[in-house]
Amino acid sequence: MHLLVAIPFLLNLFLATSNGENPCRYADSAGVIDLTSLGHTDGTPAFADTTTSASAWMQYCDRVVSFSEYSFNPCKPFTEGTTCKDVAVCQVPFTSGESFILAKHDSAVWIPPIGFGGSATLTYTYQTKHVKISMQCTKDTEVNVLEIISESPQETYNMKLSSKCACFDGCKKSIAKTDFTLYNNGMEIKMKLIAGFLGISQNPQTGALRPSMGWITTVS
Repeated sequence: MHLLVAIPFLLNLFLATSNGENPCRYADSAGVIDLTSLGHTDGTPAFADTTTSASAWMQYCDRVVSFSEYSFNPCKPFTEGTTCKDVAVCQVPFTSGESFILAKHDSAVWIPPIGFGGSATLTYTYQTKHVKISMQCTKDTEVNVLEIISESPQETYNMKLSSKCACFDGCKKSIAKTDFTLYNNGMEIKMKLIAGFLGISQNPQTGALRPSMGWITTVS
């Protein structure tokens, strides 16, 4: 490894280690990756029943991955099926329909980017299984996508999370969100409460600007 590449890598590794392992948040000299706003808080996965891309179906070595669905929830645990309870990543093969635990949040370890322009990787270990989720920074879209790449080597599941929250300082947390259920005359409505700094207001007389704080609710 060249010296110019090694120095920022070692600095990032030191900063990441000193911050401790947090499945929601990675920080180094480039900024902060914060996945908090992506994760569901109601026990369901933010990325549910995801399958591989069409290209992966054509790869012989990935045939096991291709015949499964995968669910992932950043930050908070979720439950799916009879086996995946309080997990981070779950696998459900098409053939059996039985769920298998791939990862839990308490095993999270962030791997710093290597070189300039590299991406951080969120990794998990559960028994003999390993999950690697590389961060793909997408600043120009609000769409969040989990892509299942491959199982290579065996029992190592490679994935990619594309989101603006995967960018350094892409999702600075100025608001808080939480899911809740509204019971209205026998109907259950899934909703979300959002509170914090919602914008900027201006004094019409003086032209002075000030942050606007408040809260809103929306249907999930």
